[in-house]
Amino acid sequence: MKFGWGAGGWLNIPLGKSFSLEPQLINNHYVYNSESIGTLLDNGSADHLSVPILLKLDIGKNFAITAGPQFDFLMGIKDKNNNEKSNFTGTSICGKAGLEMSPHA
Repeated sequence: MKFGWGAGGWLNIPLGKSFSLEPQLINNHYVYNSESIGTLLDNGSADHLSVPILLKLDIGKNFAITAGPQFDFLMGIKDKNNNEKSNFTGTSICGKAGLEMSPHA
């Protein structure tokens, strides 16, 4: 792997005093380098979009628990010659959970 970039944002929608809905949007651009000659995915880049939709429960002043589904979209892959590999686009769904420290800081 080589360096790429990522950017994202979120919106926190209160549903009660200590409970909220937190949809997020994360866009990543990965750059990869293949050491093998003649591989299907030669040197290039991949664009990936993630959309977690989390429920957030505050469990104190400094901690919150988050959980919910995450939808991932592989937007496309380009090799070093800028040939697009559209047959590698796809979608996946997974579960996500975590502990957030200092959620109001």
